[in-house]
Parts: sequence; structure tokens; C-alpha cells
Amino acid sequence: MAEHKIVVLGIAKGVRVLKTIEENKPSCSVDATGSPLTDETLAAANAVLLGSIGGPEWGTGSVRPEPRCRGTDFVIVRELTGGIYFGERNSAWDTEPYSRAEVERFARLAGFLAHGRGDKKILEKEFPDFKVERQLIDSAAMIMVKNPTGLNGVIVTSNLFGDIISDEASVIPGSIGLLPSAGLSGIPDGNGKCNGIYEPIYSSAPDISGKGIVNLISTILSVTMLLRYFLNLPGEIGDAVVKELTRILKA
Repeated sequence: MAEHKIVVLGIAKGVRVLKTIEENKPSCSVDATGSPLTDETLAAANAVLLGSIGGPEWGTGSVRPEPRCRGTDFVIVRELTGGIYFGERNSAWDTEPYSRAEVERFARLAGFLAHGRGDKKILEKEFPDFKVERQLIDSAAMIMVKNPTGLNGVIVTSNLFGDIISDEASVIPGSIGLLPSAGLSGIPDGNGKCNGIYEPIYSSAPDISGKGIVNLISTILSVTMLLRYFLNLPGEIGDAVVKELTRILKA
């Protein structure tokens, strides 16, 4: 009969069944040689029975690179009443028409929001102190994944593209349930009426209704947007709410 040598790593039941090891001591190879499986042991084996091995005291399993999303801070201004989502029924379109007036309308809203944030990326002629950077949507989507801080500022998009990248952006904080939104009818500068819908960007979740486990962060952040854009309260008030929320999350 051929002789077979089996290496058994960290499986107590396997040791009991196979009866091939006298001492079942986790990390004995690491402690003795610095390697969990030496070349000599591997060369002598005909089979390896491997279970759940390792721990925080060995190796670098807990080491992770610094997240590139730290410091991300941008606002997506998405046009909501035009574009490819609107048109005659029973017809298919692959074009997305926008009039000059429509573009100017939501671009001015973006300019107003950028002024309030101190950003420098918006219309050059009407807002000469701001810097405009143009991105194709595929490039912007790539940057959002690779280096989201590269988009810090105000992002102005069409309805369709804004729908896509706003959902993509939800991955940065970890969940779509953490992002607030404001659908505004105009520029909230306090000089005229500006109706708005302030809401989390997620839908309902009947499966967890009544369990007291709903994450309310996006609802709270939507309230801060209402304070700023509808009630025209100083930004410090909303900032104080965000600061306290951040403190609670870090506690």
C-alpha cells in the first residue's frame, strides 16, 4: 500500500478522526518557524486538510488601506423635470433635449449653492470667481469610484445622469439610506417663493416597519436642508445639527 502523508491545519474534528497528530496546537508552525506552512512540510505532504485558521496576532489580516473617500464633499444638482424621462407615451427616444432656458435655470441654482459652500467650480462668465471643469459622464463615474474627492464641489447634471451618479455616490457613506435630497422649484435665495420636497433618497421598507431599526440619518440631514433652503436660516444651525450627529456616530 502506498504511503500518504497528510498535513492537518487547525481542524479539531479532523484530528480526532484521522488520528495523525499528537499535539493540536494552533500556530505551532508560525511560532517555531515564522511560517504557517513551511516548504518542507508542504513538500512532504500528499494532501492538505485546511480549516479556519489565523487570528489577529498573526499576519496582517486587519491591515487595510486608508479609504480614499475620506474628505469627500460634493453636491449633485440634478435637473428633475426634463430630459429622457419625459416624452410622449408609446414612443422610444435615445436623445435628451434641453433648452437653453432649462440649462440656465438649474445652472444658476448650482451657482447659488456653490456660493454658499465657497466652491470654485461653476459658471465662468456669470460667476467669474468660480472655476468650471467639464467631465463626460463615464469619466465622472470613474472618478467617483477611484477618487471621489476629485469631484468635491458642485456637480451639475441632466436628469438621467444625475439619477445614476447620485445612486453611485450613495456607496461612499456606505448606504443609499444615508443621503438626503431636496427637490427645489427655484433658487432658495430668500427673494422669492421656493417650494421644495425634502426627503431621503431611499424608498419605503415595509419589511422592517415597526421594528425600531430604521436608520434616520438621511431624514435628519433632509431637515437640515429644509432649514437652509426653505426657512433660510443661517447655515450654522444646520451645521450644528450635522456636527452633533457626527459626534453621536463617533461616540
